[in-house]
Amino acid sequence: MALALSEIDFQQVVNPGTVIKTYGGTTTDVQRVNAKRLHYLKLDRAYQRAVLELNKALGIRSRKPRNIVDYTGTILELLGKFYTIQDTAKVMAKEYRIKIPEEELKKFYVENRDLITRRRAEYVLQNKDFRIATETGRLEVLNNMLVEVELKNKQAGGSNVDYCNLIIKILEQARKEIKGNELKMTVDGKIDINAS
Repeated sequence: MALALSEIDFQQVVNPGTVIKTYGGTTTDVQRVNAKRLHYLKLDRAYQRAVLELNKALGIRSRKPRNIVDYTGTILELLGKFYTIQDTAKVMAKEYRIKIPEEELKKFYVENRDLITRRRAEYVLQNKDFRIATETGRLEVLNNMLVEVELKNKQAGGSNVDYCNLIIKILEQARKEIKGNELKMTVDGKIDINAS
């Protein structure tokens, strides 16, 4: 591999797998770097929680908001994954216990628009590698789910209401995948989901 894992800044690089692929890395290298990134994110969250616990133990109850710069990497990652400003604020409040005003996030977005756009492009490229990014892949997943739920329903006696409802939802989602989410109108003005 031309690029060493130690050369990747996990705080700034949203999709290290793409970077590794670009520099000629193998699928194993991509899997290793993605695992390291997940480990980094877990450590980062643990660190943030530890800081909160330490401050709590020391009796530090600062009402002033923490500096948004401390969370630049996290915020860029969320916005790079197409989170809205509102969703980003909610995640930061829930996971990191930092309340960032939406106006400040909007300003951050404008200041970092180029970087966020690049990260979004990387994210879209990354997602094309998943089988659920294609209709065939999604149908395959839905079919596997359907078979699994049908087997569980048979084991439960064949008339479990929860399993039956889940089967109906899976079938409806499969119909949407095949025909789209459009409702078709018949000549007499009635809605017909079977019309094509």
